[in-house]
Amino acid sequence: FASVVFVFATPIVRILFGPAFLNAAPILKSFALFLVPTWVLYLLAVSWLNSFSADRAYVRGSVILVIVVAVLLPMSVQRLGAVGAVVSMAAALMITLIYYIRPLLETVRVVNISGHKAS
Repeated sequence: FASVVFVFATPIVRILFGPAFLNAAPILKSFALFLVPTWVLYLLAVSWLNSFSADRAYVRGSVILVIVVAVLLPMSVQRLGAVGAVVSMAAALMITLIYYIRPLLETVRVVNISGHKAS
């Protein structure tokens, strides 16, 4: 879905909102490219946390998300405009996602081809 929106962003904006809103096409493209895939991964990580009743980790991650957005948003909007808002939100989601899956990555043990745990 996101790739279709990315490819056809200009016609979608023209059909739905008219030619006066064609300047919104790059924003829709950046939304489809950055935010949609990142949001899907973020929701999967939150579902994973909920399955372990990891409320503290979720709250901490939410605080991290707010802080990262508060820091990145002014800088990215100043440089990139509305596209910067999408990029900063996607970056904040990725940073939070890394925080959420870090415990999972720490518990994964490397197994060699023979099936024995690597030391």
